[in-house]
Amino acid sequence: MVEAQVSLGTLQQDADLKSVLQEQHAKKRGLRSTLFLSYAAIGVIFGDIGTSPLYVFSSTFQDGIPNLDSLFGATSLIFWTLTIIVVIKYLLLVIQADDNGEGGTFALYSLICRYCNITPGNFSTVMPQDTKLVRYSSTHTAPPQKRTSWAGTKLRSLFATSPIARNALLSVVLLMTSLVLGDAILTPAQTVLGAIYGLQVREPQVSQGVVVGVSCAIIILIFSAQKLGTSKLGVAFAPILLLWFLFNLIINIYNIATYQPGIFKCFSPSFAYYYFRDNKHQGWEMLAGIFLTVTGAEASFADLGHFSRTAIRIAFIGICYPCLVITYFGQAAWLVHNQDQVGNTFYASIPFGDGFYWVTFTIATAAACVASQTMISAAFSLLRQSMFLGCFPRLTIHHSSKKVEGQIYISEANWLMMVLTVIVVAVFKTTTQLGNAYGVAVSGMMFGTTCLISIVMIVVWDVHLAAVIAVFLIFGFVDMVYLSANLTKVPHGGWLTLAIAGGVCLFSHIWHHGMWEKHVYEVKNEKKLSDHLLMPKEVEEDPSQVPSADSQLVLAATGKVLMRTPGLAVFYNDQVLGVPPSLTTFLSRSGSLPQTTIILTVRRVAVSNVSETERLVVAPTIYPGVLRCVARYGYTDIVDHDPAFIASILAQAAMAVPTLQKVTPDDAKNTMYICTSPHLRIDPAHKHLRRAFEAAVIEGVYNPMVKHLARRPWESWGIPMNGLYESHHVYQI
Repeated sequence: MVEAQVSLGTLQQDADLKSVLQEQHAKKRGLRSTLFLSYAAIGVIFGDIGTSPLYVFSSTFQDGIPNLDSLFGATSLIFWTLTIIVVIKYLLLVIQADDNGEGGTFALYSLICRYCNITPGNFSTVMPQDTKLVRYSSTHTAPPQKRTSWAGTKLRSLFATSPIARNALLSVVLLMTSLVLGDAILTPAQTVLGAIYGLQVREPQVSQGVVVGVSCAIIILIFSAQKLGTSKLGVAFAPILLLWFLFNLIINIYNIATYQPGIFKCFSPSFAYYYFRDNKHQGWEMLAGIFLTVTGAEASFADLGHFSRTAIRIAFIGICYPCLVITYFGQAAWLVHNQDQVGNTFYASIPFGDGFYWVTFTIATAAACVASQTMISAAFSLLRQSMFLGCFPRLTIHHSSKKVEGQIYISEANWLMMVLTVIVVAVFKTTTQLGNAYGVAVSGMMFGTTCLISIVMIVVWDVHLAAVIAVFLIFGFVDMVYLSANLTKVPHGGWLTLAIAGGVCLFSHIWHHGMWEKHVYEVKNEKKLSDHLLMPKEVEEDPSQVPSADSQLVLAATGKVLMRTPGLAVFYNDQVLGVPPSLTTFLSRSGSLPQTTIILTVRRVAVSNVSETERLVVAPTIYPGVLRCVARYGYTDIVDHDPAFIASILAQAAMAVPTLQKVTPDDAKNTMYICTSPHLRIDPAHKHLRRAFEAAVIEGVYNPMVKHLARRPWESWGIPMNGLYESHHVYQI
């Protein structure tokens, strides 16, 4: 019991991380830095939404344009959809909910977890040092002691005390993640096919099979290039998108001046009203095509960590937004006199002859590749964060850049997405058909974002409940109108998105269930060091006495003196306290313990990153040479346990324990890293129904995933393989 108290008291003295985060944020400030980040954001963030003009009108009016009022109404809706969803919802509201500079679904989830005193993924419990580490949060967040909102208090209490509420929150996050992964498959298919379709518009003799074949070839090249990383390609993203926007401006300013200078009357929302009045149910169904205007809007928040709020706002409102508005209005002006060519709107509206056409075609293809790259990179990032939550099997993560932490490559996911994308293109063949599947994923995710930001407004910002309800009703109504319109496309292709998202979501839930059962077993069967080791006799007689470095320990099981061998060993433990099964096995089989023994817990905390100087919490135990250490990592951090990491643990331990035996550099290099590798087995004592369920889920799915798909956690921790040892154990759950 003494050992547990000492360890717990020491492990709760975490330092504040505010100074490090302030330093990180300072790098993004300043006019020069902001302008450069705005320039880069154009290529990295707005490729998807920027290439939407390739297919919006053709997807909206699949059966032709009923009348000019419908065209004007659709154009007005496009403008107001861009304004309400992108400018107001994302750039003014959602982007404020950063997690210390990071954005995206997991940032919202992390914020909610911290302020509700729960842990991401529902594993373990929140320790006091976690609250010290995260409560400063962002500058817009009120200190905890100043909160007075009744709704905030009640909702925080609900999440803190109700497993059902916590699981529902996690399920929403997993579903949103699954929808984004589906989007990552459909975006390359939709944008590349939309760009290559230009071959057929100017050269009618080109068959649809050729368009599909060329699109598939480009998609294969895009995915094959992922292992090279985006550090060099990223430099070209912004110029390509700037050229794309410039060409769209030239084309559509000309079209407005030539065909319909009065098209700007569509700024009036009255045309949107007439659209619904005249088209009724058909108009509602056509909203699925109009919604494609804002696909990619979520990237303005998801990629916040690499930029800044100001930079993203300048990039979109200063460049992308006006260019997109003029592009859509120019296409509408051209359609006033060419209604029969709505299926080829983008390419058919290009003026100035063949030379200009093929230059535009080339730029459109390059822009489509940029848009595809953006979503693929986002999928890799989301998968890594899902692994952090314990909601996805650990896959091999390759870091494609030594300078930019976020640039990663996951080979298994990459090739699977490539195969699925090629299949999607081959099956659907046209952007019109693909549009039916495309919008379901994005609209579903946007409604999920509205739900999460509403929770953040209550539990983090403590906004008055009436204001939160108003915000939820406004944006929730818009989201649900578009989502319902997209759901009408389920029989015509939307089923694909639901199938992909449903499969990934089910897969994630099964994995999380297995990880949860493993965690519960470890907590229930937790052992203490005092269960295995007895104190030296002099300490037993006088508990106030501090044992010396050469004190002899006794094995509790046999009563024999514990042999201390030269060297250093690290035993990985999933719990902050307690003894890992690997250490129990080591003691029982060898009757010895290395002179310096570190019980190390790798713990994920609800922040985006932890600085190297504040990563470790080292606590001595009452047993000579035995240390506990917690290494804390945020959800964007990389785990690297090389010899330098071990040296940093020992350096910090030496300050707390001057009598600790010094470890030479050679000893550090020859460290033994001992990990526990569990196998779950169903307890036959369970009732029939539960046993059947667990057998199907755990033994039928989870265990095979562990064996054949998932990588061991430590395989990506940079541990020298010549010093790694696995201790296999059976957990009967």
